[in-house]
Amino acid sequence: SVRVGEVVLPAGQVEMVATAKDAEGRGYVRALMHRCHELSNARGHVLQVMIGIPNFYRQFGYSYSIPMHPWATVTSGTKSPGGYTVTTATTDDMATCHALQEQHQTQFDVAMPHSDDCWGWILTHTSSNQALVRDPAGNPAGLARVYADDGSVDMGEITASTPEATDALLAHALG
Repeated sequence: SVRVGEVVLPAGQVEMVATAKDAEGRGYVRALMHRCHELSNARGHVLQVMIGIPNFYRQFGYSYSIPMHPWATVTSGTKSPGGYTVTTATTDDMATCHALQEQHQTQFDVAMPHSDDCWGWILTHTSSNQALVRDPAGNPAGLARVYADDGSVDMGEITASTPEATDALLAHALG
């Protein structure tokens, strides 16, 4: 769902569409996108959310409506503040993750909170992990999705209550 002000709109989101290299050019992606749109329509979705390859999805009728956040390059050296702990969130932490996301999305006019199904996938998927920060008192203070591969680290969906929680997330990811 996408929240615009106080209105919640049912939405679909297609993710990770791909074709094997030796199967390209046969219309599989087009057929897959068509099927996804049929399913989304049957579920009553009134809009689609797409984050992906720049300009690629325009051929399927998508257009840009909200600019993506700018990327930042961070180098190692960020120190984790004393007393903050970072662990990998599990499905047992789903309510905590949802609450942190909700707490920080309330300040925006347009927000897209994760459903329980989405949280379940994020918390069990093996290509990334959800870093959960707790302050010295043990309270949840931050969250970020971390993907590390081939010597580089990507962080997304970052939410932090304090600068110290942000530093703890960065130090964890870069470590």
